[in-house]
Amino acid sequence: MATNLHDYVDNLFKTAPDRFDEVRENPITGGRFVPGYDPIAPQKRKAVHALLAQEWFDQQKPADAPDLPIRDTDREDLRWKNPVNFLVGCFARSLAYRDYRIEGHPTFHEYARGVIAHGATPEWVRNDPELQQRFPPTPLHGLGAGLIWRSPKARSRPYA
Repeated sequence: MATNLHDYVDNLFKTAPDRFDEVRENPITGGRFVPGYDPIAPQKRKAVHALLAQEWFDQQKPADAPDLPIRDTDREDLRWKNPVNFLVGCFARSLAYRDYRIEGHPTFHEYARGVIAHGATPEWVRNDPELQQRFPPTPLHGLGAGLIWRSPKARSRPYA
């Protein structure tokens, strides 16, 4: 699967409509980069990780949750539709800050419980009785600013 995924991403980059442009867009994540200045390998790696994160999320997402959004605009638009979408959008943003590396990141259920318990969560989400029942508030060590989870190693370093 991983080889096929890498081949799939390589092909997307090779055939992208903007492949000759001065500024390009990652066809998976929507991130922008300048060919010749910004190396393409990290863009491809992030795209593969984003697709793997979507698959990981599909295995654990609640039935009423949307697919994991991996583009910034999709993620941010989603957050304001309803409380479950808010949780999914924040979960996606937390993964995005790790370049979608899922290793060590809390599961959606663990993360959702932490968000419900976090003081920075909007009241309309934090105080939703259905969410409190589905995801009993439980503090999540490492959940910080922007509801982004940081590993113990990352917490030892300042934000970039």
